Amino acid sequence: MQTVYSTAGIAFDVQAVQIAIQSGPERHNIPAAYKAKIDKYLKVLQDEITKLERAQADAEQKLGLDEPIEDMKNRVAIMKARLTDESKKMQYIDEQQQNYAIQQRLRAKDLQSFQKSIATTATNFFSRYLQKQGFQGNLSIDQDAKTLDIQVIPKPGMESKNSKQDSGSLSGGERSFATLAFIMALCEEMLAPIRAMDEFNVFMDDINEKKSLQMLVGCATRKKCYQHLFIMPELDIKAVLPHNYKDLPHMKVIRLKPPRGPVEAGQQRMDMNEG
Repeated sequence: MQTVYSTAGIAFDVQAVQIAIQSGPERHNIPAAYKAKIDKYLKVLQDEITKLERAQADAEQKLGLDEPIEDMKNRVAIMKARLTDESKKMQYIDEQQQNYAIQQRLRAKDLQSFQKSIATTATNFFSRYLQKQGFQGNLSIDQDAKTLDIQVIPKPGMESKNSKQDSGSLSGGERSFATLAFIMALCEEMLAPIRAMDEFNVFMDDINEKKSLQMLVGCATRKKCYQHLFIMPELDIKAVLPHNYKDLPHMKVIRLKPPRGPVEAGQQRMDMNEG
């Protein structure tokens, strides 16, 4: 461990002094003239140091500094290190932002492809289901304008009083069948585990009812991983369902008897039987 003492403004090392004494135990007399030159030189150095310290203090005072310049240099060095760290963080954030922008563009492109795929699939199945009725159909979907135009037209050479392309000109039964075809076309791209349809055969005649039920049963049989519920008035389903539908585990028919009980009681009861 080094021990340093200061005497009369001059610092000296104790160990160094001890080593010097051991090396030369006898002190040599220095000529007075040479010693005077050394003392004069030391005084000049001390005066220069004092002058510089005073000049530094005056400069700090003129600049209005609240702390020494050395302390300010240390703080500047610390701030530069922080600035370097923050610059690296900002560079990382910029890189991540660029990556996010690229990912956003890719996802937007995938979304457009997905929307186009859904529109194509729905249009194809809508046309296929309408062909069972003897009609042709088309779906015009504009994703940007968020509009949907449903077109239903008879097949060429087929006589019909409703020959316009507007679905509003169809009869009630034809419109119900077109609506059913549209819903079934949308279901081809849906992942909902439960699908229910209530009185889908409104305004349909017997022929259209059977065609509609055949389409629904065929779709439900083809997609057994989903549960389909069809609610409708009394209909002769034996002509539509397989003859052994009662033995099929994935198919069940439940018939509700007409409500019975006093109407004035405000509540009626419906019995449920499996058919």
